[in-house]
Amino acid sequence: MLFAGVFFLIGALDDLAVDGVWLWLRLTGRGGSRTRSRLALQHRPLAGPVAVLIPAWQEAAVIGQTVRHLLDTWPQPRLRLYVGCYRNDPATLAAAMATAHGDPRLRLVIVGHDGPTTKADCLNRLFAALLIDEDRAGKRFTGVVFHDAEDMVDPGALGLLDEAIAEGADFVQLPVEPLVPHHRGWLARQIGSHYCEEFAETNWSLSQPRTCFAKPDREVNVHAPVRRTAAKCSYALILWSNLSLGCRSMYTILTSPVIDGRLRWL
Repeated sequence: MLFAGVFFLIGALDDLAVDGVWLWLRLTGRGGSRTRSRLALQHRPLAGPVAVLIPAWQEAAVIGQTVRHLLDTWPQPRLRLYVGCYRNDPATLAAAMATAHGDPRLRLVIVGHDGPTTKADCLNRLFAALLIDEDRAGKRFTGVVFHDAEDMVDPGALGLLDEAIAEGADFVQLPVEPLVPHHRGWLARQIGSHYCEEFAETNWSLSQPRTCFAKPDREVNVHAPVRRTAAKCSYALILWSNLSLGCRSMYTILTSPVIDGRLRWL
């Protein structure tokens, strides 16, 4: 027991070090924050056309809500949403079509073979459709956003991402914020609440030390979460089309609660 306890103590030292760095940054004033208006970001005109790619396989239960929420929340006319469905999954295709309400920003792309395959395969089909649209319009997309079928976007996220790109970022990574599933039973809510607490504490405490010790040419940590239920967590990667191997800069977006309708910046 003592032997195991020693190893648990050693394993906790890295967490203690991160907490110490976070406390030092706060005490020295280097952990301050500035605010951005979510409303202003939500209605910020995009610097260029942006494509959002959502691969979907047997997502009929969630894809309709995701599509409708995204199109309603991000009103920019230069946004184009690509949803990839498989030819042997008519339920997902029908759910996506039912909630589009004729919005011309939505593109439904059918994968030409039966699923399931892989998310990468579906994304490749979506990207091929994107390239065709670029050729037809004679214009390139400023950015390409990878998004999951069950995630709910934050109103200010697209404007904030576009602003980061306009300031010179090549790549943006946006972790997700878990939400407590209030419609579930008591046990599921308790598990979800615990997960939310652990997730928020980890991201908030790690963001400032990470900025201090692991900077590329220019890195900014901001808060603009993609929302999803606490039962599952994954990372939504925002990969911009002008990404090259020698990135000039990187913006890493981390989550924390958004207070009083404003986005908190580190």
